[in-house]
Amino acid sequence: MKIKSLILLAFPASLLITCIITLAKDDKSVSSLEKRELTTRSQLNFSDIKSLFSQLDSFAADQLAFRDELSRTHAAIKINIGDSPSPDVSIGKEGWFFLGSMISKKYPQLFGIKGNDASSKEELVDTLEERSRIYEWLRSKNIKYLLTIAPNKHTIYANYLPDYLASKVKNKKGLELVKHVISSSYDFPYLDLKPPLIDFRPPRIISYSQGLCGHEKAAEEAAEHESLISSIDEIS
Repeated sequence: MKIKSLILLAFPASLLITCIITLAKDDKSVSSLEKRELTTRSQLNFSDIKSLFSQLDSFAADQLAFRDELSRTHAAIKINIGDSPSPDVSIGKEGWFFLGSMISKKYPQLFGIKGNDASSKEELVDTLEERSRIYEWLRSKNIKYLLTIAPNKHTIYANYLPDYLASKVKNKKGLELVKHVISSSYDFPYLDLKPPLIDFRPPRIISYSQGLCGHEKAAEEAAEHESLISSIDEIS
């Protein structure tokens, strides 16, 4: 009976201790884990009753004691069971992560899975029409112009995509569509970065702690790629 009572008291006691520590400690203004600013008690506006409760909710969520440790533990558990800790991130193979997912609200079209193809093509044409006007204006001023589009991560490192995503995005040819429309309807030069980036991608994961030396080396080698040199020579 005593053990059961202790267990029942342990949970509210832990909440009380956490609240005391949260209020006693200094507020953190920035989360190094989430790379964002946090709500501090100095930002609470007690004269605005309508928004006060939402402010208090944000403050409690941002300044909760042991928040970073709990977040790391939660993320580690989800990753270890094969689940993403964020709806905006997909877990790939061999420890790779990809921004965007099939349930993401922020990046629903990053993999080209969702969205209206007709409206996407219309938007592409509008964008290229604008680029064409820019090109003509620059050419009238004797200024050279080169259009290039940085490929999304999953188009370069598709071999690290999870199988359920790889099967859905392998037939999406966004960059190929851009190249086709440009070559058939416009005369401004276009530089395709995808082939050299694929040819010289680092063979292993470059961790944040190791810096970006591997990717920088790959970029340097890619800069010597034949397709890049020939494309740049065309406008020189």
